[in-house]
Amino acid sequence: MNLDNVIGVNVKVTNVINESSVGRIYSWNTDSNTLTLLTNSPKSNGKQQQQQQEPFFSFKLFKISFIQKIEVIPNQSQPSSQAYLKKEPLKPHHVYPERIENFINGEIKKYREQNSMATA
Repeated sequence: MNLDNVIGVNVKVTNVINESSVGRIYSWNTDSNTLTLLTNSPKSNGKQQQQQQEPFFSFKLFKISFIQKIEVIPNQSQPSSQAYLKKEPLKPHHVYPERIENFINGEIKKYREQNSMATA
């Protein structure tokens, strides 16, 4: 079975501590063994920008080893979030690798300074 065919399927995911989440399968990643669930349909995020409202999406990320069961839910008469995302793709935010690297290096430096003071 090709797992690309499960994208957009409505499911109920129950984790090992019996918490359930309902949504559509947005993606899966075999490298990190994760499943991403789109837990709500596009809706207004409440911020008006030039008389247009941007869609708001909510995602849940599951480590596959923590999933107890997945139940397929029959499609309701709601518009497909997969179709909406094809028509209006998500706009990712720009990531500044230098900022991330500087932040991580700063945290490492703080950690080393704290440990050197504790051992002195």
